[in-house]
Amino acid sequence: MSIPIPGEPGNVLPGPGRGPVPSEARAYSGPAHGMQWTVTGPEPSAWVELPWGTSSVLYRLVRRPHSERPARDHLGYYLYVPLTGEWKDPDGDSHAQVIPLSSAQSRRAR
Repeated sequence: MSIPIPGEPGNVLPGPGRGPVPSEARAYSGPAHGMQWTVTGPEPSAWVELPWGTSSVLYRLVRRPHSERPARDHLGYYLYVPLTGEWKDPDGDSHAQVIPLSSAQSRRAR
């Protein structure tokens, strides 16, 4: 029997043998592709700054178009993509969460 994924509609269930990963996030595309980290707090950050070599790269949380809830990939990870173009903060109160190198894993999810 499948268990519903927290934060998703009740009719969305994970596939057979796949459980949700409610407190993990993953970077897709860009220089930090495949990097994973633990989400702290009840909601994932809108922006994260991921370490990359001697610098860092800014990624944004993907949201579902109609519900505006955080998007998840097929494994249940929160989905982040690289920020392209100019960073515009409509509220003026969003700050990127800096993910330290020790908690960001560079291994790719299977």
